[in-house]
Amino acid sequence: AIDYGACVWSTGNAARPIIKDLVQQVPAQQELNEELGMRPANAKLVVDPFLRMVGADSVLVVGDCGAVLGDRLPTTAQVAGQQGAYVAHLVNRYASVGSGGMEQAPPSRPARGLLGQGGEKVEYYQRPFEFLSLGMMAYIGNDQALTQLEAFEQRLSLSGGLAYLVWRSVYITKQVSFRNRVLILFDWLKARVFGRDTSLF
Repeated sequence: AIDYGACVWSTGNAARPIIKDLVQQVPAQQELNEELGMRPANAKLVVDPFLRMVGADSVLVVGDCGAVLGDRLPTTAQVAGQQGAYVAHLVNRYASVGSGGMEQAPPSRPARGLLGQGGEKVEYYQRPFEFLSLGMMAYIGNDQALTQLEAFEQRLSLSGGLAYLVWRSVYITKQVSFRNRVLILFDWLKARVFGRDTSLF
């Protein structure tokens, strides 16, 4: 256990104005948001298992603004990152995604050897999005962190300084470029030597 005086969680999960507007303009989205019990303040774009927006043609949705029908996913960067990789693969391989909705066929593309409805050759993408939880990590200040790592149905929970080192190493390895890694390492070093910058407002 890590001692603390008061624990305050202050993050927002309200819908952005563009998401609220899209939900209001697409009747299928309005119905599904009502069925799922979502208030307008936390409205989400409901998507099918292929991350296609229900009620709209060729719209793919990733991240916190989307809710997969029949699958409640956590609103974390881990989910958004996996969804982004899935959609990139889908768009690169199956550019003609069609419309969203459970009643629609999976995404498809022209292919050799398979005949579609109009006699054209079609290949369907059969793999819906599946979230693979690798665990959760949270930095809680003063060089302390909480981690819960998951692999092969095994869980490892850590807290304190060791968890902080795990959190930092995962954070730095997840950066997309060597340049970003170097900049972040220098920023961490600068904060260690000179302290953190603070602003009063």
